[in-house]
Parts: sequence; C-alpha cells; structure tokens
Amino acid sequence: MQSFLTQVSEFIRSHRLIKPGQRILIAVSGGKDSMALLHALIYLRKAWSLSLCVVHIHHGIRDEEADRDERFVMDSARVFNLPFYSIRVDVPCVARETGCSLEETARNLRRAAIMGILHRIGFDLVALGHQADDQSETILLHLMRGSGIRGLGGMTPMRGCFIRPLLFVLRQEIDAFVADTGIPYREDSSNQDRRFLRNRLRLDILPSIRDAFGNTVTHRINRAGQAAGEVDTYIRAETEDAWEHVAIRETSREITLEIDSFLSYFKIIQKSMAALAIEKLTGFSSFLTTEGYERVLRLAEKGKSGAQVLLDQKARVIRSGGNLVFMTSIPALKEYRVGKNSEIRIPELGLTLRVTESDPGIPEDLKRHDRYTEYADDDKIKVPITVRSCRAGDSFIPLGMKGRKKIHDFFIDEKIPIYRRRVVPLLCSGKDIVWVGGYRMDDRFKVTAWTKRVLKIELLHDPLSG
Repeated sequence: MQSFLTQVSEFIRSHRLIKPGQRILIAVSGGKDSMALLHALIYLRKAWSLSLCVVHIHHGIRDEEADRDERFVMDSARVFNLPFYSIRVDVPCVARETGCSLEETARNLRRAAIMGILHRIGFDLVALGHQADDQSETILLHLMRGSGIRGLGGMTPMRGCFIRPLLFVLRQEIDAFVADTGIPYREDSSNQDRRFLRNRLRLDILPSIRDAFGNTVTHRINRAGQAAGEVDTYIRAETEDAWEHVAIRETSREITLEIDSFLSYFKIIQKSMAALAIEKLTGFSSFLTTEGYERVLRLAEKGKSGAQVLLDQKARVIRSGGNLVFMTSIPALKEYRVGKNSEIRIPELGLTLRVTESDPGIPEDLKRHDRYTEYADDDKIKVPITVRSCRAGDSFIPLGMKGRKKIHDFFIDEKIPIYRRRVVPLLCSGKDIVWVGGYRMDDRFKVTAWTKRVLKIELLHDPLSG
C-alpha cells in the first residue's frame, strides 16, 4: 500500500500535476480505478493541503444499477466528509438525436457536465482515474482509426485542468492496492458489453497481444505513445506560433484561417492547425482521421469557394474565397416570438433577444448604439415580434432608401457568405421585416421627429450558449 501511494505522489510531483493548496474535483464512477484515485488523494490531502470534492455522472444507461452506483459514491464521499455532486445525463437520448455512438456521447456529456461543476464551485483541477491499461487501449484505438501523431500520443498526465495521477499504474497494480486495503468498489456491468469497441479491445484483442508479446507489452505501447506525445508537444508549439499568422477571426462558433498563409507551412503544421481549430470550437481534443485531415487540406489547396467538408456531427470546414472557415454545425434558426418588455434566448445563435419600451420621448443613447442594438418607432410595431431566418422572396426597405430590396440581394451587397445567411436573424412585425439583425433596419420603422415612443431592440451575447 505504502509503495503504491509513494509512487502516485512521486508521479504527481514529477509531472507537476498538483500544487499545494489546490482544490481538486475527483470524478468517481465507483469502479476500482476511481475509488483507488479517491483514496490516494485522500491519503495525500494533508501533506499537500488539498481541498477535495467528489463528482459522479449518472449516464442514464443502466437504470437501477446506475442508481445504486450513484448512492454508493455519495455514501463514499460522506464517509470522508467530502462535498458531493451528482449529475444525470441522458446518453441514449442525445446519441439518438446526434447520431453519435454511445461511447462518444457519454464522453462528451461527461466532460461538459464536469466542467460545468468545476466552474460553478470554483475549483482548480479535475482528477480522472485513467490508468496505464486505459492508455494502451486508447493508443491502439486511435491507431486503428487512422489518427495522426496527436492521437497516437494517447492521453497526457495533464491537459488543461484535467489531471490523471494514475496514468502510470497497471490495472493489476490497482487491483492489488484495492484488495490489500479493502477499498469497496462497484462493478460496472457495461464493461463486459462487447457492443462497445473499447470493451472488445480490452476483453478480446489485448489478451491475444499479451500472449504473443508478453505482459510488458502495455508499457511498450505506452512508451511508443509517450514518444509520439513528445513529437506532438513540439508540433503544438510550432502550431501556436503559426496560428498567430494564419487565424484572422475567432469566435466561439467560427474560426477563419487565411489560406495562402495556411498553405505556406509544412503539411504536419497544417493538419495540427486544423485539429486546433476543431478543438477550440468544440472544446474537445479532436483526433481527426487521416482521411479527415486530407479532405481539409484538399479543400484549402483545390476547393472552390462555397465547397465544404463535414468533419462530424459537431463541426464543418467551408472554403469562402481565400479563407478556410471552421465552424460548429449550427442548426437552422427556429422561429421565435417575443413581446415588449421581455426577452427570449436564441440558442442556435448564442444570443438573447431583448425588447424594451422606453419612456416617452427620444432616449439619450439613441445615437450611441452598436450594430447589435436598434431603435424603432414603437407605435408602428405589432406584437409579438417574430424572429426567423430568411425565406425565398423576402424583401425590405433598407434604412435611407425608398424602394424595396430583396434580402438575397442585400446579403450579396453586404458580402455575407452563403454559409452564414441562414442564421442571420430577421426581426419581423407581422409580415414586415423590421431589422436584419446586426446589419440594417427597415426605413419604415425608423425613429423620426414625430416618434412618440421608442422600442429598443437588442441582440445580447448569451452566456448560457457559450
């Protein structure tokens, strides 16, 4: 027992995973690995002056068994007087909606849920229970999926706020530690379900590899992964330098890279920039397949403006003139309705629409508004105001003009790329367009010297939408 804990402490110290006094959120499923992690950090808590908290994710997959796991982890946290959080996610439902696998959906939802708790309680790090056998499985999975250097590097002891203090420990060593110390744990029946690729790899393929190459093959696979990881670290550093010269626009939903600059770098850096763009947009390390990387590079080298590459359910790349635009897959804008002196979220755009009636008279800030704020003559507006995307035949009278202009032609004049037009919000009063959100309002609804009441319309960044 002491040897195991000493090795964990040394691994943490040598990789600088934890600083004294930090607050650590421990992800605990109830299985052997996470329970061993929990007890190791509890043992180290006093020496490192750590504040600990436990989080458990209920995936909505195993019904009563998952409920019992949740209660077990809650009771374990209570034994050590640790704060406990449990989050329930519906993995099967989200998997059906997105078309992603249960494994990928569970991983994405789990990470998002844990990050939400981390930010809510203001902790510093998230400790995960991945160990050496998990690492070799991950490396082999990425190899078989055709991942590049980044994927072959496997998991790192630390990435951002996530730490893996047990990444050097073999599964059999954890089994021995748990048995010697009498640590209670739960068996997850889904770990035996061969519908999941990782389970087939662990239960069927890796035993055959060990029979052929010996029990040390796990460490040899992981050493190869470490070497790939060291190369990736260098490539990432070069990518960060290149990024400053190539990225010309970054938002939470869209990143634009200038193609000529992009193509001036070695292909390995081009691929790394593509991976970095997806990672920035989705929040996840995206290990693109070799085919995925090649499709992006062909788009940059030979693609026509308007051509696009769908990378997965979460992201796509579009060529727009001399630029590559990486963007999250935004669903079509639904139709929303809002009354006066109220607001409504538009999650597809990451915006909140707020409509406010002003006091009688012209407001003082009328001339100081930005492109996401407009003022209209209140008496000319019919409620509710409708928010929708462009439809065939839509037209309006742009501010300062007398005649009608088709929205399609307005988009062309404003040089709004085709891929962005469907998510430009149109704010309508009845059948009339009041404001092309973020661009131009209709002349018929402008504030004039004869206006008695003013309606303030705002498109605000919505923090709930990222």
